[in-house]
Amino acid sequence: QAEITLVGTLGNVAQFTGLPTGFVYDAYGPKVTIFVGGCLAFTGFSLMYLVTAEGWDIGLGTICLLYSLACFSMTWYDTSNVITNVKNFPSHRGVVIGMSKAFNGLGAGV
Repeated sequence: QAEITLVGTLGNVAQFTGLPTGFVYDAYGPKVTIFVGGCLAFTGFSLMYLVTAEGWDIGLGTICLLYSLACFSMTWYDTSNVITNVKNFPSHRGVVIGMSKAFNGLGAGV
C-alpha cells in the first residue's frame, strides 16, 4: 500500500507543477501546448502500459517517474483548454472556467 500511495502522491505533485505550461502557451500558442501534452501523455501512459502488460520489473522509482510524466501531461491539456476558451468567450469567463474544470478536473473526482 505504501508504494501505491507514493506513486499517487508523486502523480498529484506533477499535476500541481503546471507553471511551465502557461509559459509555453503564451510563447507558442495552443497547438504547441496540446502537442507537447500529447507527446508526454503518450510516452507516460504507453510505457506504463508496457510495464504492466509485459510484467517488467523496473523498480518503484521508474514507475513513479512514468506516472508523474503522464499526470504532468494533463496540465498541458488543461492549460490549452481553459485559456483558449476564456479568450474565445471573454464575457462568460466564470462559466467557461467552471465548465472546463467540471469536464477536465472534477469529473474524475466525483
